[in-house]
Amino acid sequence: ADGEVIILHSPNAMAHHQRSSSPDAWGNPPTMQQKPRIVKRGLEDFEISEGEPNQVDHLLLMVHGIGKVCDLRFRSLVQVVDDFRSVSLQLVQSHFRTGTENGNVGRVEVLPVEWHRALHTETIDKRLSDITLPSIPKAREFTNDVLLDILFYTSPVFCERIVQAVGAEINRVYNLYMTRNPGFRGCVSLSGHSLGSLILFDMLCHQRPRHVKTTYSPQSSIHESDEDMPEVGCLKTKARLNRRMSYLTIGNAGTGQPYIAYP
Repeated sequence: ADGEVIILHSPNAMAHHQRSSSPDAWGNPPTMQQKPRIVKRGLEDFEISEGEPNQVDHLLLMVHGIGKVCDLRFRSLVQVVDDFRSVSLQLVQSHFRTGTENGNVGRVEVLPVEWHRALHTETIDKRLSDITLPSIPKAREFTNDVLLDILFYTSPVFCERIVQAVGAEINRVYNLYMTRNPGFRGCVSLSGHSLGSLILFDMLCHQRPRHVKTTYSPQSSIHESDEDMPEVGCLKTKARLNRRMSYLTIGNAGTGQPYIAYP
């Protein structure tokens, strides 16, 4: 097409001749002629990998840390987890070569658990943008998107939002995997990086037996009237502040103890 020609000299010798250049404004032909290109069949030195084994012995759910990127190359959580899965497969195949070849040892499936989008909603990012100074925008953008996740987790309100998002995402990913792999009978583990490890630690430490039911309701004390509060002398002790500060309660650890409902 467009004056380009491919000449087949032999099954292994093919040349691609490009269209000859048009003369310049004075009618002179170009001084340098373009050399024909060599055409080859297929791709040279290209091997298609065998892929991942179908047998899975272990399911690992990976919770990320601060920020929406996971390394200095600004890769996403999915890309980093893919590399982690490939490295784990190489280690299994190198350490358990005989078992892998015989089909007795399967691979480790690693799936990402993402919570950053649940925290950085449009409303939160809009409020951060409104109070962010215009100077050094790159540094302030990095602070708002990455470093503030640490401060968010120290706040009872946003900490509860984070742990609830992580718990819901873990259940969603696990249920989706079991739906697509009903024959899976392996072990399930949780892994976290950076702030993700602290999130998992807090969630596991606050797990309760299924038969124990908590009587605390986050919304119950919001609608309590002043008449329901116990009186001490002529003053009334309020277990909660106003609606905006409703996350502060008088817990077992003392007045003002933050209460966080863990999944």
